[in-house]
Amino acid sequence: AGGVHQMRVSLLGGDGYVRILQCRVLLDVPDQIEEFEDVAVPAEGVRLALVRSYRSVRQVLLTVQDDGGDGSSARTIDKSISPGPLVQVLDATGTPVAGTIDARVRGVRGAAA
Repeated sequence: AGGVHQMRVSLLGGDGYVRILQCRVLLDVPDQIEEFEDVAVPAEGVRLALVRSYRSVRQVLLTVQDDGGDGSSARTIDKSISPGPLVQVLDATGTPVAGTIDARVRGVRGAAA
């Protein structure tokens, strides 16, 4: 999306001209990773404030800390790039509770298209 890219196409074969009628190019760059430590999560959840520019968020890994509360697991509600992924801590019955997490966000580099 946006920008100009130059490419060279080399073909082996006979003498003469070749006409390319259609070409699809896929550019892939490594995902970027952002980590968050000791994030306080209220029962209603919290959005992770992304610092880097993402085209999309592929994965949000959450680890619940043993902070003396009832939190036993965590879930990702959505993977929004703006204002950031929404996460929640859950108790053993699946009820949202306050807790503390560490998070790792993996996503595609670049601004949203």
